[in-house]
Amino acid sequence: MDDYNPQEYKERSKAHFEELSSHYSDTYAGKYTELMYDAVVQELEGKNFSALLDVGCGTGIFLSMVLNKFNVNVSGIDISPGMIEKSRELLGDCADLKIGDSEHLPWKDDSFDIVTCIASFHHYPNPELVLKEMERVLKHNGSAVIADPWASNPWRFFANLIIRSPLNKHGEVRMYSRREMQELLETAGFTSIEWKTKRTSWRTYFIVTALRS
Repeated sequence: MDDYNPQEYKERSKAHFEELSSHYSDTYAGKYTELMYDAVVQELEGKNFSALLDVGCGTGIFLSMVLNKFNVNVSGIDISPGMIEKSRELLGDCADLKIGDSEHLPWKDDSFDIVTCIASFHHYPNPELVLKEMERVLKHNGSAVIADPWASNPWRFFANLIIRSPLNKHGEVRMYSRREMQELLETAGFTSIEWKTKRTSWRTYFIVTALRS
């Protein structure tokens, strides 16, 4: 992948998640992602919110967890029609679900108190555009909560070499450092940025929270 083609990354991601949509929870990636769901739900405890959007909502499991714990309205978007179909099977009419591109969120300005993005951010070829869209649909003082895979160097360096090579068939774009996430969020207009690294016995990920000013 010497020639960087954002649309190619999107198509690879879409195809990958279409293939996994019927059994995602049973995959290694699905089990890893569900660890992040639990941690993000804990991050939401104590927050005052009534409307939440999950960007890259997958099969809807995280949104179902939010509905089970909080009395709020939830929405979700995913590039994969198969993932949205599974979300609708799980959530029915309890969520506003849309197939779409995270760079073009089909909701009005100031629509949500919280926007989450879990195990999806590393698939976005234009992360700055996604963050600007998150910032746009958030209300004043609304929170973005992003959880994504993480590794310290030199492992992150080698992971990114593989990601930008022909070995990458799944559409991943980049594993981000703390500094990179800080800079992306600040450029998009977010403030009060807080970073946490979470380690399990077999994987590591980060959760970063930020406020729309």
